[in-house]
Amino acid sequence: MSSVSLSKQLRQIFQQQINAAEALYQLLKDENEALIRRDYKRTTKIIQLKQSKSAEIDALSHQLIKLLATPATETNQNSLDKLIKELPDQLGDKLGLLRSKLEQITLSCQDQNIINGQIIAVNKQSAEAALAILRGQFSTSELTYGAGGRPIKEPTAKPIIKA
Repeated sequence: MSSVSLSKQLRQIFQQQINAAEALYQLLKDENEALIRRDYKRTTKIIQLKQSKSAEIDALSHQLIKLLATPATETNQNSLDKLIKELPDQLGDKLGLLRSKLEQITLSCQDQNIINGQIIAVNKQSAEAALAILRGQFSTSELTYGAGGRPIKEPTAKPIIKA
């Protein structure tokens, strides 16, 4: 396969990956908004869309690996770097820019996913605390204070459902 033909195929796959990653990033931002608003129905739909988009990105990655694979070499980051360097300047530069853009979008997706995970963790913690209060369970790591401002060793509170 000629380097020009290979370059063209690589550009197409990179562009498809960029488009899919941008769509995933938008889904992550939408998920963030749904989590903040506690719109769980919307969050559930977004999760399904994210899974579909992730599968698309994985399929494109496999296409890229298959395209780069040769019997003599193992496909990895270095083989892509080597290929880009071996291409004529203009073709290599275009591929390098696409690859950079893909890496930036991927990092943005990763950052947004971390933020969404933190929101989920806080919501879970909040729900667990509310359930514990309803059950009359108190955390032993937190002190409870009486009317006089003194710590109470054992809470005397009853579950709300029994009150």
